[in-house]
Amino acid sequence: GTAIQLNPRDPDGYQYKGVWLMANKHYDEAARVLSKGLSFSPHNDKLLMYRAMSLSESGQIEQAIKDFSQLIELDRKQPASWKKRGNLYAQQNRFEEAYADYNMAAELAPKDYRLKYRRAEVAVKLKKYPRAISDYKEIIARNPLDDDAVKKLGDVYMISGNLVEAIKAYSEAIELSPEISSYYLARSAAYLKSGKPALSKKDRDKARRIKNQPAVRKI
Repeated sequence: GTAIQLNPRDPDGYQYKGVWLMANKHYDEAARVLSKGLSFSPHNDKLLMYRAMSLSESGQIEQAIKDFSQLIELDRKQPASWKKRGNLYAQQNRFEEAYADYNMAAELAPKDYRLKYRRAEVAVKLKKYPRAISDYKEIIARNPLDDDAVKKLGDVYMISGNLVEAIKAYSEAIELSPEISSYYLARSAAYLKSGKPALSKKDRDKARRIKNQPAVRKI
């Protein structure tokens, strides 16, 4: 608190104290300190961003959304504000709003692949399957070894009724990570829906064998 005592109107002092409190998981106290700083410097984007994050961590989601909205008003070209507000909307199951925010963020940061993951997940909730498929394909093109994205691509094909592509994606995921039982179970369900009960049973048995194995740590 020394910096704050030195110059009570210097927003940097509040920022340092707020960040220190956040690092120590004192989110309510951090939000109070940052609010004090904002009373002297109401358009300080750093103080606003940190307060929004503190509020979000302490479960004050509505207040955090207000802060991110203010940040967006101050600078509409900052992808982090759109993305973080989108995350909070998604947390509240406000998927349309989350989707709109992720679209804005993706326009501003087209290479943010974590964002593409989030958008794909929300797109599935909204039954926007072509969007989800295109996002997962983009993620996989960048990192062909991302078995989680390959499996999720299979899930979207499965939900949207494209069993051939679903089986293909699940098989690729299995090839990348043959030790994950849920991948076999997913393919088993796709085989069953495709009228291939023998292949379905084979995958189910394989999943059971993996589950019964003692855990082997990946190196």
